[in-house]
Amino acid sequence: MYHTFEDTIVDIRALLAIAKVVDNARWQSITAPQPSREILNYSIRMFLHGEDIEIYQKLIQPNLPWADDAFLERVCREPLNPGVQWAKWPYARSAATHQHAGVFDHTYAERYWPKYAGETEGGELDYPPEYVPWKRGIRFMYGDLDELVTILAEEPTTRQAYLPIFFPEDIGAALEGKRVPCTLGYHFIM
Repeated sequence: MYHTFEDTIVDIRALLAIAKVVDNARWQSITAPQPSREILNYSIRMFLHGEDIEIYQKLIQPNLPWADDAFLERVCREPLNPGVQWAKWPYARSAATHQHAGVFDHTYAERYWPKYAGETEGGELDYPPEYVPWKRGIRFMYGDLDELVTILAEEPTTRQAYLPIFFPEDIGAALEGKRVPCTLGYHFIM
C-alpha cells in the first residue's frame, strides 16, 4: 500500500505514542539526554508526485538552503572531513563537540567516497583523479557513489544497489566511545 507523506507522519506519531521506551546510556557518543521511543521494522512505500522539487519542499519542509548545500557537499566527489556545511547547520554547536584534531570520527562524504577517505589534506583531494587508491575490502577494491550510479544505469532493476554508510570500523569506534553513523546505508530500488 502506498502512503502520502502526510499519512506517514500521522502514522509515525501514533506509533511513537505507544512505542516502547528505551533508556540508552549513550547517544552519538555522549550521555543520552533522555530516553527514546523505539519503532522497529517499520516500512513505508510512498507514491511520488512527479519531479517538481517544490512539491517535496512544501511537504517535508527541510531547513533550506542548508539542506541543499549539505547535500551538494556530500555528493561533490570528495571525502570532505570536516567540510564547511556542518558549521552552518542549526545544531552545529553540538556537532562541534564531536570533532577531534579538526576532523570528525566520520562524515557522510567520506562514506560516499571511501576510496580517498583519510587520504586527503583537510578533506580535499590534492592529487589527480587517475590516482589509484589503496582502499580495498577483503577481496575487492572499494566502490563509491559514482560506481553505484553506473550499476543503476546499466541495470535499473537490480536489488544490489546498496550504498553502505556503517562500515565494520564503526564497531571498533563504538567500543572506543566514538560517534558512529546514524544511517546504516541506502538501498536504491526501482
